[in-house]
Amino acid sequence: MRAKRLHLLRTWRPRSLRGRRALHRARATPVGGRAVRTGQGSNPAGCRSNPCPQAARRCRPRAARLRTAYDGQGAGVLPSPTRVADPATARTPGPVPRTTGDAVGGRYVLLDVVGTGGMGTVHRAWDLQDQRLVAVKSVRHADDPSLTRFAREQSLGVDHPHVAAPGGWVGTPGGGAFAVGLATGGTLHDLLAELGPLAPRVVVDLLDQILAGLEALHAAGVVHRDVKPANLLLDASPGGRPHVYVADLGVAGLLGDPAPVGEGPGTPGYAAPEQLAGAAPDVRQDLHAVGVVGLELLGLVSAGGSLEPAPGAPDRLVDLLLACACDDPAARPPTADLVRDALTRCGPYPPSPYPVVPDRLGPVEVPVPVARRRLT
Repeated sequence: MRAKRLHLLRTWRPRSLRGRRALHRARATPVGGRAVRTGQGSNPAGCRSNPCPQAARRCRPRAARLRTAYDGQGAGVLPSPTRVADPATARTPGPVPRTTGDAVGGRYVLLDVVGTGGMGTVHRAWDLQDQRLVAVKSVRHADDPSLTRFAREQSLGVDHPHVAAPGGWVGTPGGGAFAVGLATGGTLHDLLAELGPLAPRVVVDLLDQILAGLEALHAAGVVHRDVKPANLLLDASPGGRPHVYVADLGVAGLLGDPAPVGEGPGTPGYAAPEQLAGAAPDVRQDLHAVGVVGLELLGLVSAGGSLEPAPGAPDRLVDLLLACACDDPAARPPTADLVRDALTRCGPYPPSPYPVVPDRLGPVEVPVPVARRRLT
């Protein structure tokens, strides 16, 4: 193949001035240590002194193919569009190299599966456009009823450091896929299953981040309606302050939407009673779930039964969480920012270290684009 390209390069002459100049630049560098004859000598002025009267458009496609086939070093082998970075210098070293040939929609390179659910499969992927790791969620079939939830989730577009809202969107055969920020520390459910009840200071910090994310959603007119530990993602941390994301907006509702027909969405045990009964979206429904999550983190309640409370939990903190989890929506705090303010007044809290959130996904090797040198 290389010999054939070199033969064509030596024998073919473009008719236009632009094409001849492009060809001259491609031949200017020796190939394999030997100069390539151009038919006009080694002086580029030979081409400029004999302009071709034919239209330049006839040579553009051929000149473009030459630029693609030959890099700035004059090599006759078409370079690969991507290469896998050396493990020592890659951003995220690991054992799974990928190339752009695996890209979904020409943008997301799927690396490995990190979860499955009712809406489809979640992959860890490399975003070729933004050059970062993301989580890509895909719908299995175009006629799947969850496609409606899928479209609603990707259309919300809330940008906040504590909300894992969908970003880019691409179409796939028979469905679609969209990307959210990648959280490597698993979920709050995983952390609670491993460590049990958490210290009050840690619980208040986590709740403040959750409420900050919900406050941003509520300001955009969105009610999450499925706040629970399994939908609260964590970044891996070696012992510092854990970072929480409110995720999975698939059943989110908009303020002002009519009440659903029949039973409402949500997870029993966390969803407010009026929500499960089919009430219209209301921000106090999310605050009910936050209260239940806070009590569960302290060890006061759990989905599986009662647990011993964590030592040192102030009574004012417990009373605030019980008020949030009240069955009567009128007895709950009206907004997330008021709950955040109340959390700061429930202290002081005994000092305690932050828990270690491990990296549950492990290392992975990401594709790094090869920079091509343009012919000038």
